[in-house]
Amino acid sequence: MKSWFWKWFLNNKTVTTLLILFLVLLNLFIFTKVSYLFAPVGQFVAIVGLPILLAVVFYYLLNPIVDFLEKKGVHRIASIAGIFVLLLGLLVLGIVVVLPKIQQQTVSFFQHVPDYVKVIDTKGREILENSVFDPYRSQILEVSNDISKKIIEWAQQISTDVFNGIGNIVSMITTVVLGLITMPFILFYLLKDGKELLPNFLKLLPLKWRSSTKSVLVDVNNQISSYIRGQLTVALAVAIMFIIGFNIIGLDYAITLGISAGLLNMIPYLGSFLAMIPAVVLGIVVGPVMLVKVLVLFVVEQTLEGRLIAPIVLGSQLAVHPVTILIVLLTSGKVGGLMGVIVGIPVYASIKVLVVHFYQWHRRVSGLYEEEEVTPEVETVE
Repeated sequence: MKSWFWKWFLNNKTVTTLLILFLVLLNLFIFTKVSYLFAPVGQFVAIVGLPILLAVVFYYLLNPIVDFLEKKGVHRIASIAGIFVLLLGLLVLGIVVVLPKIQQQTVSFFQHVPDYVKVIDTKGREILENSVFDPYRSQILEVSNDISKKIIEWAQQISTDVFNGIGNIVSMITTVVLGLITMPFILFYLLKDGKELLPNFLKLLPLKWRSSTKSVLVDVNNQISSYIRGQLTVALAVAIMFIIGFNIIGLDYAITLGISAGLLNMIPYLGSFLAMIPAVVLGIVVGPVMLVKVLVLFVVEQTLEGRLIAPIVLGSQLAVHPVTILIVLLTSGKVGGLMGVIVGIPVYASIKVLVVHFYQWHRRVSGLYEEEEVTPEVETVE
């Protein structure tokens, strides 16, 4: 015979749920009090995080190619070696040809920012001389002066920070260089033995957990791989379109602006707006005709990307509402900065997979969602 404690507490779904929630929150509270014990783990992750992240990104990008070549009869190690040689050649080409051009254009752009601000300010004042703006001229001029001062101070501060923060820059460059050196080794073993990771991990779990765990991990892997491949492909297409487009209309800094637009495009929705700002500024400085050309180019690019490239490459893989994406970007950016914005969407998609699987499991075991079978009434004929 079961006790009253079992009937009222242990067998009560609401009480059990609250008890589990309490235990989770208690564990989190205790973790905050002993977080210093995990400081070495955080330092370890900070050191190996960059090469592992880069290796995972390149793994998702290159693994389909390696699998394809393996199916065609090429030995897996030989195909990996061939891809590495090709990537090394592209890297050397980029360092020798593209990187100096980007460096030159970036330095030139920031050096001319104060001049650009003065030109825009002068043109703005000429527009404000129109009698239409007479009632609001003083307020607009005040706001315009404040903005101009802030932008000039910002540009000058960048130059100052570059010299004052040499130590931080050297440290950051050292971390990046070590990450780039370590990444190829991690990537090689991921491409070579990546298929064995999941089976080996499942062997560590009890038999009853293996099927459900495998289903969850496979779905998470599909979400992340689809997102990374799709975003990188779209970003590459956007960069190429902008580089070609800026060269056609004759805008300065075409290579730097195009590559920046491609990188920023990996931030959904907000990236295109951010990429538009420097190009519009240059268009205003050059003149109204160039500004119109820049705006037309953005309209054409957005049309091709939104109507053709993105639907073909990305499709509806993540099935995430645009409003949800914006909320995730704002939240992840606040928590993790730029890195949070970049990884926010795939992390959200992975959590969504876990929640969906947990919900489906809860439906099966709880018995709360079973619909009552309705017995059809049989009409009797009198």
